[in-house]
Amino acid sequence: MARDSRNYQRLRVNLDIEWAIATQGLSGTGQLVDVSLLGASFVIDNRFTVERAVLFGLRVRELEEMPNLGRLRWFRRLGAYPVRVLVGVIFEGAVTPAWSDWVYQTVAAQAEDNPDG
Repeated sequence: MARDSRNYQRLRVNLDIEWAIATQGLSGTGQLVDVSLLGASFVIDNRFTVERAVLFGLRVRELEEMPNLGRLRWFRRLGAYPVRVLVGVIFEGAVTPAWSDWVYQTVAAQAEDNPDG
């Protein structure tokens, strides 16, 4: 499969995420919206500077297998006040076997729970 996150099923989740942009001295918490094998999207309430290569440090306590670095792929403001931004990242580096196993097991479990789609 090509390294395009749209080729992989997105799994909807609702988990707290801790994030940081070390080069900008920014960090905070947000809400993880979905994940796939190669990326994730989450909502934050901070503005950040869009640079050539914004790299997010990521941590989700309930998903220790999830890769901990993501490169900004896209973003969208969800409103002017309060500031909320939906961020999409592509995971940086190789996907670990633990993350791959978690994703495929979760996809299979969701398919069993909802056989009609």
